[in-house]
Amino acid sequence: MIPELPGLIILILVATIISLVLLRQLAITRFELKREAAEMKLFRARIQAVETDRKKAMETPSAWNGLRKFRVDRKEHPSENICSFYLIPHDRKPLPAFLPGQYLTFQLDSIPGQVKPTLRCYSLSDCYRPDYYRISVKRVCAPADQPDLPPGIGSSFLHDQIEIGSLLDVMAPNGNFSINPEDSSALVLIGGGIGITPVLSMFNAIIETGSQREVWFFYGVRNPSENILKEMLKELNHSIADRPNLHFQVCYSEPVDNPDALLPYERHKTHVSIKLLSSLLPSNNYEFYSCGPPPMMKAIKEDLRAWNVPARSIHEEVFPCRAENRQTHNNNEHPEVSVDFRKSGKQIMFSGECQSLLDLARDNDIGIASACEVGSCGTCVSAIVAGNVEYFQEPSWKDESQLIDEGLCLPCVCLPNSEIIIDQ
Repeated sequence: MIPELPGLIILILVATIISLVLLRQLAITRFELKREAAEMKLFRARIQAVETDRKKAMETPSAWNGLRKFRVDRKEHPSENICSFYLIPHDRKPLPAFLPGQYLTFQLDSIPGQVKPTLRCYSLSDCYRPDYYRISVKRVCAPADQPDLPPGIGSSFLHDQIEIGSLLDVMAPNGNFSINPEDSSALVLIGGGIGITPVLSMFNAIIETGSQREVWFFYGVRNPSENILKEMLKELNHSIADRPNLHFQVCYSEPVDNPDALLPYERHKTHVSIKLLSSLLPSNNYEFYSCGPPPMMKAIKEDLRAWNVPARSIHEEVFPCRAENRQTHNNNEHPEVSVDFRKSGKQIMFSGECQSLLDLARDNDIGIASACEVGSCGTCVSAIVAGNVEYFQEPSWKDESQLIDEGLCLPCVCLPNSEIIIDQ
């Protein structure tokens, strides 16, 4: 007997609905299984990455605390006033890696005429090598127009007193002016004078890693006689001949006696300027790293801002001659104010005779540790208990607003603008 048609339709509809529900549930189950499989794969990948990082960390030497003895293995003079020191650890333990652009801090204990140890920072001038660290130090002479000023204490000691086999006390690599060679962002590296050393370390690191990132390297001096690393830079240019992503330019701001003798990468009567950069670069979409004397750094920073380069893409480190730097500001009209060095128990009047708060401390036998003396390393950072300071040179260790917010100051590049109490 044939069932009634409406009942058959209802059965077919019910069966269809059940089938659709089952198919949907099956699809959901398959999706969930795939998602769970993908999550498990990602979880295993993360475990593997953590394990890889752990093994790498165990294999990579870690930085040391305090001072470590290093022996001078080699000395080279790439130019008359530059000496490169190749340093190997006296304890023969492995050398930790460092970020290109960082520096070493030296405690120099045996400088003639110095009662207390002298701290100095010198940039690592090569990329990481497992066998040695290299610094390249310029002898700091008194300015030609002020011959009575003393020469650089640290550089003179290293040049004249430190020989092959000498031992030096060294702190671990440090500094925020650095790059990660494995990043892919396009770079512009700018060095002026001895300020070439940290950016040379960066460029060498990029060459060594075989990175494909676009990099432009500019080095500015007044004339070929001041090209302190001429032969080294010639070798560097040769090493990038088949690397179209890497570019190198040397700029001479003064006329050259024999311009026909210049190499293709040497430009004369040209400053490292935004005019030059904008003529060579397709845009301003780069990370800019520059190191050099204060006037050069000030001009480049202002021009980069005018070229609409974001502040986050401008990285700098000032690298002046100390003897010259001490005369770059005039405090003769600075009003006398009281400076209270809380820990030392001394209250001293600051006048225009002192070039900085650090000078005031030194003149009164107050020991504030210092190294770079240009606001880059942070060695002299001090807490302000009360009062305010003003900076005659913009620090690069932290910007002025950060220091103010944190109640800190860098005595090497600041003056008191009111009565002040410092926790020193």
